[in-house]
Amino acid sequence: MTATTTPETHYRKTKTGTWVAFGPAAAIIAGAELTVTTRSGAAKIEHIERVGRPFTVDGVQMVYGYLADRPAAHGGVCENCDASTGSLTECSDSSGISGYCCSRCASAPAVELSFC
Repeated sequence: MTATTTPETHYRKTKTGTWVAFGPAAAIIAGAELTVTTRSGAAKIEHIERVGRPFTVDGVQMVYGYLADRPAAHGGVCENCDASTGSLTECSDSSGISGYCCSRCASAPAVELSFC
């Protein structure tokens, strides 16, 4: 009799450069928290936003769990429009002053940004 083991979940980078949790479909559930093992062997808790289509690896149904945005170090508040968001991008206004802004402001022209 052969013992079977369930693969642990770990991080993987997709072809598009997105970091995801990779593991068995039975363990990765949208809207749930999941313990993901890092390369060093440490465990991190991640919130899974959505789950990709299942595929088979060595006879086990596996999926990618897309990670929810982590809260930003700046309190998750856009420095341009003051919107509360967990995902911020470093941007520069037309005078070259840098700040952190939400995805809406990040796509705006630099002349529309102001970090005073």
